[in-house]
Amino acid sequence: MHTIHLDSCRAQQEDWYKEAAFDPINFLIVGGHGMKFTPLTFTEGRFTIRTLASEADKLAAYQLRHKIFCEKLRWVPALPNGLEIDAYDRQGILLGPFWENDVLLSTLRLLKGNQAYMLEKEFKSLLPSNFKLYKSGETAEVTRLATLLPLMKTHESHKLALDMTFKGMYLWSIANGVRFLYFVVERAFLRLMTMRGFPCKALGPVLLFGRGKRECVAVLLDWEGFETNSLDKSKARYINWLRGIQMRQVSEQVSVHSIEGNEQH
Repeated sequence: MHTIHLDSCRAQQEDWYKEAAFDPINFLIVGGHGMKFTPLTFTEGRFTIRTLASEADKLAAYQLRHKIFCEKLRWVPALPNGLEIDAYDRQGILLGPFWENDVLLSTLRLLKGNQAYMLEKEFKSLLPSNFKLYKSGETAEVTRLATLLPLMKTHESHKLALDMTFKGMYLWSIANGVRFLYFVVERAFLRLMTMRGFPCKALGPVLLFGRGKRECVAVLLDWEGFETNSLDKSKARYINWLRGIQMRQVSEQVSVHSIEGNEQH
């Protein structure tokens, strides 16, 4: 079996971006000042949700992203190696839920407040011209949120994979002192998150974006809004499930075990 190494993949990707006149951002050195964060691992039912640290985990994320952003959404060109990697992966934090056979079902990337955001460049057109991003230690940008759904349909994994990703996003934010999350989503996806009870607000107009011409919008999520949304009985159950964990910190690694791990939502 041919072995794929991330360094060579990144080099291939960066060569493509140079040929396409991509203006690379200033990379932050992995492990440097900009990369300090608390890793996350938790189990719930038949899922394991964790920050992706191993080469195998990262390759699984890049392959999944290629299926979604290159082949399905066509936001970026497909590449022969089947991996979607960009400049931000040098500084990004990957997170995702694994099914019991260690298959990655969904993934997202987080960029901390002292790092370059895609909303400052690639997605800048989705913000009002006079809008100023608030960036600090309590902010992060969520990018490259990708899920196998509806490409893969198995009863429980189909039902819960995306919600497990949301739960991981919430717990990572709490563990790392992040209150505000910026991200760009399709309009239908924003409706889904609002129905779930996520305290989101659109920052700009809905615009057709990418090669696939999808209706997209820039969004800000403020976790403190959960306090208000939890008063809504239709949303309280989901929010309580999202927060219904016991957390303990061990050797700088956050381990989380669900109280309602076997309940389906």
